[in-house]
Amino acid sequence: MTITLTIEQIEKINPFYLESLKEDEEIMWNKLYNFDNAEYNDKNIKLVRKCGMIPVEVDGMLFVALKGCGMDLTAQIILTKYRLTGFIDSDDVYYLERHDRNYIEYVIGEKSAGELYKVAGIEN
Repeated sequence: MTITLTIEQIEKINPFYLESLKEDEEIMWNKLYNFDNAEYNDKNIKLVRKCGMIPVEVDGMLFVALKGCGMDLTAQIILTKYRLTGFIDSDDVYYLERHDRNYIEYVIGEKSAGELYKVAGIEN
């Protein structure tokens, strides 16, 4: 299950969320995601940052935010969700099948894209 909250909702729950961000981290979109009630802990924080997203704590839960803008970063969300949950849903597979492979590799890297294609059952 994916839960989404807006920045405004997060500010009401945790008005100090900005203090948890690194200096170079700026949330660029108004929507943050939590996948399967992922817990805010060191392991998950490292995983999220390795996927290129920003971890945000909300009542002990890990929400993730995009820090880039101006381009489609859906592949980054799919990668982060997969690494946190071990699961790719049918909407993710649909996205991966229908979007340019070169673009997806550009966004998340060739190795990570290959990992997603393999799990999604999409041939090279």
